[in-house]
Amino acid sequence: MLPFLRPQRSSTALMLSLRPVIFAAGLDDTVEIELKIEGMMCGGCTGRVEEALKNVKDVCQVSVNLETKLALIEVRAASQLDALALLPSIVDVVKELGFEAEPHFS
Repeated sequence: MLPFLRPQRSSTALMLSLRPVIFAAGLDDTVEIELKIEGMMCGGCTGRVEEALKNVKDVCQVSVNLETKLALIEVRAASQLDALALLPSIVDVVKELGFEAEPHFS
């Protein structure tokens, strides 16, 4: 397993591993990507980011938190590698809005 990937739904042992930017596909073939987004100042900013990301192919759900500056993005992907391949286009969408975005490692 790549060090920045973790199963979203898995055994207790795997859940105790380091928290990564991308969580492995669950039973429903979705993967969660976590981004750190800098430059958001208000709820309007988070709304713009959420709406833009919802329009990205294979994005199922988006939640952006203004306080933590984190975006949790659920994508349709058969594997962790498929989700990783989506990451550049997701980051580009956020950057096109004028914000800085990068994978978040917690």
